[in-house]
Amino acid sequence: MSAAHRPTTVVDAEIVSFDVFDTLLDRVFLRPTDVFTLTRHRVNAGGEFWLDAGWTDARIAAEAACYATPSIGPDITIDDIYDRLESTLGMTPELRAAVQAEEIATELSVLAPTRRGRELFDAARAAGARILIVSDMYLPPDAIAEALTAGGYSGWDRLVVSGYDRIAKHDGTAFRKLRAEFPAERILHVGDNVVSDVEMARRAGLEALHLPGGAELCRTVGSAHPSEAIGRIAANERHTHTEYGWSLIAGLTSRNRDRHDDDAAAELGYAVLGPVLVGFTQWLHAAARARGIDRLAFLAREGKLLRDAYRELLGDDALRSDYVYASRRMVNLAGIRTPIRPSELDFLAATGAPLRVAEYVTRFIPDIAPDRIDAAARSVGLRAGSVVAPEEGSRMRQVFRALEPEIVAAAGRERGPVIDYLRSVGLHRPTTAVVDVGWQGSIQASLRAILNPDLEGFYFGIHPTPKTVGADWLHGFVDGRQEAAAEWHRECILPGIEVVELLFGNPVDASVATVRRDEDGGFAPVFGDERMRDADGALIATAQRAAMRFVRDFREASSLMPAAVSQLPLDVALAFLGELVLLPTAEQARLLGGLMHDNSLGVTASPLALPRHGRRYYRLHPMAMERELDRAWWKAGFRKNVESGHAARR
Repeated sequence: MSAAHRPTTVVDAEIVSFDVFDTLLDRVFLRPTDVFTLTRHRVNAGGEFWLDAGWTDARIAAEAACYATPSIGPDITIDDIYDRLESTLGMTPELRAAVQAEEIATELSVLAPTRRGRELFDAARAAGARILIVSDMYLPPDAIAEALTAGGYSGWDRLVVSGYDRIAKHDGTAFRKLRAEFPAERILHVGDNVVSDVEMARRAGLEALHLPGGAELCRTVGSAHPSEAIGRIAANERHTHTEYGWSLIAGLTSRNRDRHDDDAAAELGYAVLGPVLVGFTQWLHAAARARGIDRLAFLAREGKLLRDAYRELLGDDALRSDYVYASRRMVNLAGIRTPIRPSELDFLAATGAPLRVAEYVTRFIPDIAPDRIDAAARSVGLRAGSVVAPEEGSRMRQVFRALEPEIVAAAGRERGPVIDYLRSVGLHRPTTAVVDVGWQGSIQASLRAILNPDLEGFYFGIHPTPKTVGADWLHGFVDGRQEAAAEWHRECILPGIEVVELLFGNPVDASVATVRRDEDGGFAPVFGDERMRDADGALIATAQRAAMRFVRDFREASSLMPAAVSQLPLDVALAFLGELVLLPTAEQARLLGGLMHDNSLGVTASPLALPRHGRRYYRLHPMAMERELDRAWWKAGFRKNVESGHAARR
């Protein structure tokens, strides 16, 4: 909280008046009109009455008409609004009464006390100030008082509501009345609106304190929130299920900004990763149950966060689940037998960065004799220390073919413990399925080959490739094979796959090489060399903790809603992730750009999107920037960092 907003600014006032909405209380939605949409769904869920999809627009229009009618407005009541709705829509008295009561109940259910408003209110009370509450609102005073009391507010002297007292903030009449009633007292008004709360109060001779709402705070310099997207959501006048969902996730994000003094990593985790986890979890649970699955195996390492979110959101309704130590190296190697198949040679030779021949080999056989590596390398015109680029995979496939006896022997040593472990977590059962981040189901394919030919898998994303097309045992939330998700896959996942993998990444565990039996007869993972740097892990851990806070906040908010309206479709769950991937803010690019991405099983890593030089250097050496951009994992982040002057060297 800035110095201007601290409780000490109210302690000298003799009278402190407070605005209500977005000052003392805020809604779970960014747009207040989504209360009307939720009202419709709650009425319909009750079964006695029915409101069609045009209800929200009709409700908005009725309110606007009342404000514009001189004989009614501009200070209106909820009775005025429903009188007009009853007339224009032909509502029966019973329907009108039920819906009006439900709207008030719904409004109260989505309100909660703001942190900063509560701090100022409590400070004013503690200082002995007389407290007044002034609201430009159509809700009945007793409903507003009930909401304030439920939020922990008490001890105010007077509640002024424009629709019922016929004085208001927006035209200054409420402030002029206060000034006339208390001509000598120091009166301070606190509110979020710079016109009705600040300018109009000052015009009437009162002091004013501007207390920005959470959505406004999300737009401050240095914020990692998707501020432009939040602004677009606030201005969107459509009221479909998609806009409702956007308003909900943006409202939770704005509310979180008020409640917590988060750093940039937590801001990003809450706003971007949180909705992704909720949307994926909802889809996963429904898809698994529809296919008769009763046990989920969340695969290391990204599966740790996915499982935590699943259990947090579903609670007692969650299917049985396990966190399973498994990796491409562990499962694919265990499945290799002689003769080694071409696809297995492809796996052994795969890398995302140039490696020495010895580095390729020791990923799978760490104790192999150096002279044996050198002999195999020499057989194809290389040396153990020769650097082989990813595009030269054919040469490494020849090296591994020359090392086939050693590869098959290593696979045989690991196969027994690996299969026993996988059976111990139920992966041999027909109703167990694997869960992972994606992208082509290669681990699942190996598990089907060595353990369970009927094993199904559920993934955050699936690439449309020859390996996945027609594979009906692969199911994806962002499934590039499906028309409904193809655009999201193309525009969000492909250009941001490394960003997604880092956000889902395990900040603690290293990569899993294999498993072994421990002294108690159980199983213990054998970790490899790939792990996050300590600084990267700390940042990702902070982001993930905040994302889990979003999951908890969403669970609480959705408990007020019929199930159908609380489901997040792709366009909602991925909205802020898409902004991050394609249009990152300067702070988002700075925050993630320096994180290291590994694409070679732990041997080498490079920054996600961090330019080596500053803008001046690139103005003089544009081709150098183009070469770096071509190598950058996250290109939109790299461009934003160049534009913002964030670089390894300045």
